[in-house]
Amino acid sequence: MGKLNYSSRRISGIKAGKTISKDLKKRIPSRPGSRSTAARDPHLEIDATGRDLEDAGLAEFIGDLIRCIEYKEEGHADGVVKVTELRLRGNKLTVRALENLTEVVKLSAADLRELDLSQNDIRVESAEDKRVWGKFLEAFQNCFLVRKLDLSGNEIGPVGVEVLARAYVQSELDFVEEDAEDVIGGAGVAQQDVGSAGSSSAQSSSRQSGHGRRGQPRERASASRNIGKFQASSAPDGIAANGCYSPASAHVISPHELRKFACTRGLRSIPYLILSDIELSSTGAIHLESMLAMQQTPEHLLAFLPQGKAIAVPEAENGNTGSVIWLPNDALSDHAKRLLEVSETISRLNHSGSSSDISDIDDMSEGSEYGDADAEQKQRDKLKVEYERLSKRVRLDALLKAGITGSELWSRTLLMHAVSRALLLEDKDRVVENTPEISASEEMGETSEAHEQPRESGQEEQQLETQESLGDVIAGHNTWVGDNAGPFQPGSRGFEENFPSLNSAPKAVPQESEDQSSKSDAGKTTQSSPQSKESRPKNANRRKSAPRPAQKEEWRYGLSLDQWRQIIAEAVNADGTLSTAQQVRIIRHASDWDCLKQEISIGGAQNHQQIWKYLETVGCFIYGTI
Repeated sequence: MGKLNYSSRRISGIKAGKTISKDLKKRIPSRPGSRSTAARDPHLEIDATGRDLEDAGLAEFIGDLIRCIEYKEEGHADGVVKVTELRLRGNKLTVRALENLTEVVKLSAADLRELDLSQNDIRVESAEDKRVWGKFLEAFQNCFLVRKLDLSGNEIGPVGVEVLARAYVQSELDFVEEDAEDVIGGAGVAQQDVGSAGSSSAQSSSRQSGHGRRGQPRERASASRNIGKFQASSAPDGIAANGCYSPASAHVISPHELRKFACTRGLRSIPYLILSDIELSSTGAIHLESMLAMQQTPEHLLAFLPQGKAIAVPEAENGNTGSVIWLPNDALSDHAKRLLEVSETISRLNHSGSSSDISDIDDMSEGSEYGDADAEQKQRDKLKVEYERLSKRVRLDALLKAGITGSELWSRTLLMHAVSRALLLEDKDRVVENTPEISASEEMGETSEAHEQPRESGQEEQQLETQESLGDVIAGHNTWVGDNAGPFQPGSRGFEENFPSLNSAPKAVPQESEDQSSKSDAGKTTQSSPQSKESRPKNANRRKSAPRPAQKEEWRYGLSLDQWRQIIAEAVNADGTLSTAQQVRIIRHASDWDCLKQEISIGGAQNHQQIWKYLETVGCFIYGTI
């Protein structure tokens, strides 16, 4: 295996980048079929730790590295460079430098073992930063041999952590062998084991801690039952008849074995994803917690990787053995840190199935044994209760400080909810209330006589309006009318003869005494309503709601729910942010009158508390799997 090590050389900046570029160009043959380059092992480790390259220095050689990876000519079917390790620690690289590194990761999907970008200046803030950062993370979706990705010491911030959590949660982990053909490219990988089998198994049974140089972080060796030293890839001309290199005792991993390794790939397949000191806030902790909840153990993931040398990773302060290493992160609040610890413990319990892993919980006494199933379940329930309490507190705190703009997921959820409610909340879906059995006038005893025929309301109103208009005319007409007045003009000669009733004074209606009036009203009420008020059922006057279906089935304009989901998701750009299940929950909640009634009835809660309740209801606080 070839190595280009510049970590101890006294060069830096653009000069270091030019030196790396010069060395890479030497690996490209000067003429086709050159034997000098064909005899080289194409696998290459590049170590440019602490060279202060910055973006300009990286740009000096990254193009040459891409050309070397893509170079395939006669005699170089496997290319002249296959990058297995790339260490760029402490080079003041920004998120812009990741644009070219994205192409390197894509081209090295079947070769890359380790990528170290720690202690740089990668910050994700603007929309362009998010785009570049997201593309870089997507490049790992076909990588299936990566053992370590170190992003520690970069102030990625809450925006960067959210994009990372989305790529991690929504990425696939398990694939079938038939899907691996396009990933492996048909190349074999050669392995060479160093040391005896006994020493290898001893290393795989426990983690070994070591001390680096002064000023360097303490590191631990990775645990794996597949520990060995990776040497080379596809077998060139030197393979003997037994399938091994000569003279070294190397063996070739067949394409069939590679297909098995490619069955687990992507960010979730990396045994050591280091995220310490990345400027975590409460919002970032919420999204990081979703990663911890679904992470696998390193031992489980290493079982799906070929043999290789031990990987050095920072030793976690709390002794966790998860594949996502997030400590230390001093910017975290106490509650957010505790939430991540409890979430990781629950995840470890779910994978191990043993209660011995909960001995590090603060409220448990050391040395306690939980062999009893009831005691173990009790401790699990206790952890879940603590998790729910901490989760609510941290989420409320994040909404109070950052608001819905603190997370793209939250703002996109509320936007889709508003559009869905405007389009799909139909009045026909509202609960229709039946007419009451007994009117209010009957209940108050103001019924008319049974034999009296009620007039239609329209006729009564029309007659009253006619009488009022005629009365106004009569009251306001002049006493003297000329000879030219017609027979229908009030005050004319023929009007009084033809319409005597309009000129006669109305007869006075005799007034009854209060006693007689009350008696007559009581008698009428008794006759018209033989059933007394006291004998009526208590619920006789209550309105009865029509039966309501469990879920809305008919949607506007005859479109199906899935069609509306696609239309609204495209309108608000929700695809890729909200999962299909989350989109369906949002639409159903927005188009439900009962949900609207419940929202209106909420009183006294602050805005961030109401938003918290809604996001919890529709399950959109964290990203969901696609």
